[in-house]
Amino acid sequence: MRISFETIRFAPSPQGVVGLLYRYFRFELFSDELSRIGEYAVVDGGIEFVAHEKKRSLFMGMLSEALTHRLVCTITNRPSTYIDASSGVPLYGALEFGIIDRGTNVLEIRPMSGCNLACTYCSVSEGPNGPKIRDLIIQREYFVSEFAKIAAVKKKPLEVYIETQGEPLLYWELPELIADLKRLYPVTRVTMVTNGTLLTRERVHALKEAGLDRINWSINSLRSDRAEEIAGMRYDVEQIKKMILYAKEHIDVLMCPVIMRGVNDDEFEDFIRFGLEVRSEQPVVAFQNFLYYKGGRNPVKEVSWDGFSDRIKELEAAFTTRLLLGPEDFSIEYDETFEKPFKKRDVVEVEYLFKGRLRNEAFCTAAGRIVKVIGRYPDKKRFSVRIIRDKHNVFLATTL
Repeated sequence: MRISFETIRFAPSPQGVVGLLYRYFRFELFSDELSRIGEYAVVDGGIEFVAHEKKRSLFMGMLSEALTHRLVCTITNRPSTYIDASSGVPLYGALEFGIIDRGTNVLEIRPMSGCNLACTYCSVSEGPNGPKIRDLIIQREYFVSEFAKIAAVKKKPLEVYIETQGEPLLYWELPELIADLKRLYPVTRVTMVTNGTLLTRERVHALKEAGLDRINWSINSLRSDRAEEIAGMRYDVEQIKKMILYAKEHIDVLMCPVIMRGVNDDEFEDFIRFGLEVRSEQPVVAFQNFLYYKGGRNPVKEVSWDGFSDRIKELEAAFTTRLLLGPEDFSIEYDETFEKPFKKRDVVEVEYLFKGRLRNEAFCTAAGRIVKVIGRYPDKKRFSVRIIRDKHNVFLATTL
């Protein structure tokens, strides 16, 4: 009996067999449990058993148990939750994962969490050394089927904005996900936000072929020592610049540096000059003003929006290029959205799903939505909570 999967590669390990799901998520199958099926060997990324085919269901039960309780992200070394159709986990209602609809024709999709960098300005304190205690990964087929439900509600041409609480390129089936969305639904443009450190020429071509239209490139600095300090990890600026110049030949590239006072605010002109190498048409760079976020890394104080925009307008005049972008640059229009099943201050009975990404929080479900519960929650399957946030069908609650 041979067992193999497109999304999982098996390899021998001292304990038995290690599986890699979507390349970056690892789990163990132990030799004592595998031996209950029969003699086994790892062959070409699959497992071959000397056993009758009827024992396949026994293996599938072991695999389900391992994916539920032993999955770990190899980048962050955190326990991880695998979400598929059998999990009973909705993909609407949370900021951390799934599909976010802010009442426009643009749908934000987050097929996983986790990041390979630990940027000093990160609004959610992501990265290998951050405070998160759990990562998430969603099965591609389930994501695509759930996307259909919200796509059916929309009246305007759809745009997809791929981001995560981390780095989208850690989702190994990203090209396949993009291709599925573009093939099955009226998606006119797909944009990905990335730090770009995992991009290769091969990956650029795969994304282009899949239908990726734009890369919003979060580049921290054009100076090697500073870029690495901001990233909190190894960060090869010269390689990043080469990849930007290569990618722009195949995919629309927009540079989106976060500007921090006293850190990289002396690089405005450097970014613009390099941006003009990327492409001569407008816009070339979309500067982001660093903003304070509760729960984020906040290395400096905010600059007021008036002060920031005045500086950008000066640079626009000096370089004769547009740097202040608005909704019209991203084709954002108001559109139909899901009706909210409950609103702020409602008391709702929820069903516990799994622990949250931070301590003292849990992801629960009610009425086909995710409800994130913060604070201490009871050790039982069902309990009542009070909704304290309902904006954009994203629900936050506390226990009663």
